[in-house]
Amino acid sequence: MILAMMISSLLGITDYNGLEEATDNVKQVLDLRGEWEIECWDKYGKLWDGTIKGNTLTRIVNDGPVRFTFDCSAEESGKFQFKIDGFTYLGIYKLHHDCIYICFYETGEGRPHSFSAADEKRFLIMYRQKWPQ
Repeated sequence: MILAMMISSLLGITDYNGLEEATDNVKQVLDLRGEWEIECWDKYGKLWDGTIKGNTLTRIVNDGPVRFTFDCSAEESGKFQFKIDGFTYLGIYKLHHDCIYICFYETGEGRPHSFSAADEKRFLIMYRQKWPQ
């Protein structure tokens, strides 16, 4: 949670309480159209950078880019699931302008209840770079 708070302060988010837990009070739409840059974090720090365009996630690693095809669907406000390489992951998300904060368990077991990179969770920050034409 401390990592998420530090990242939020760097991004100028003053209302951190909205990131604490996924809520069903506000209807949100998970819109991944366009092109995105991604930062992925775990409890030890930043893991990798990447991009999303369409349904292709590209991880930028030392050996070069690694591409994955994924399917993502919103289940209800603030909750989603995505499938990649035969695994299904349950997660939570929060929208903030052209940023999406995403949290899910790396193990693919269960759904997180808070936004942090603790335990076996992954915390993604996605920045929309380009809207679809």
